[in-house]
Amino acid sequence: MLSELLDLSRKYFIYQPITCKQMKSPFGGMALCTNEGIRFIVNTKEPYTGAIYAAERFGTCSQVVENAKQISINFPPPTVSSDCGTVIKDGKLEALVVVSLDGVLPHQVTTEWDRFYRVSCDISMDKMMHEGSVVVTTIYDAGETNTRVLAVGTPPPVTATLSFLSADDEPLEKASIGDAIQMVVTSEQAGPHNMMLTECSATRVGGEGDAVPFLIIENGCPRYPALVGPIRQDFEKNRLKCDMKAFRLDGSYDVQILCQVMFCAGPNGCPPIISILLILSED
Repeated sequence: MLSELLDLSRKYFIYQPITCKQMKSPFGGMALCTNEGIRFIVNTKEPYTGAIYAAERFGTCSQVVENAKQISINFPPPTVSSDCGTVIKDGKLEALVVVSLDGVLPHQVTTEWDRFYRVSCDISMDKMMHEGSVVVTTIYDAGETNTRVLAVGTPPPVTATLSFLSADDEPLEKASIGDAIQMVVTSEQAGPHNMMLTECSATRVGGEGDAVPFLIIENGCPRYPALVGPIRQDFEKNRLKCDMKAFRLDGSYDVQILCQVMFCAGPNGCPPIISILLILSED
């Protein structure tokens, strides 16, 4: 579910154009079955910085590494600990593992570039140590989207509405991780040249553990351009919009997005946003 929040501020200044810069720069896993549970090991060809964690349990079952070529994490059976969310089913101990590959912080932000593994061990075997099963999975499918508009933070007459649409401009009802969607801001009192989307953050709704805010737009610029595209002035439909890829935050299917919109008075309106792509190559 994508909930919509809008924090509106009326500020009237003269601004310089804002420049956004983007810097652009195969994993294999194995499961080892032991008396202590499942030891999941990932080897990489290049040094890896990121996190590996139990789905929905980042706060209690995760391993964060920096410049490592091997990452491992233990998943105890539920009879020993419930921290990693393991289950025993049909004579097998199972765990659902997420390997963060997207470079997004905080690590518990789940995008289409992350990889999910379902790992299992046959607990009926007599061997104390043997190799288990590892299956790459995409367990997180579409979830219902029940949008709602909360009360704005400033008095009339300046108000705006934040909404989410499909790539075809249809009201969004379902979204899977990686789906192309649009975030749109409209106002009955201001056109796109008089509005500026300055900041947006996403927060998990529900679930267990700390809900860490995920800043997706800062100072008018997307922080992760592969996830949230540049903010554009759509004069034809009198709105601001940006293209996004659907994502979730580990622990819940519900995401709440809070945005700040600045209104700029006068015919010149708000400053333009200039996006620059920097591609770094090694000679």
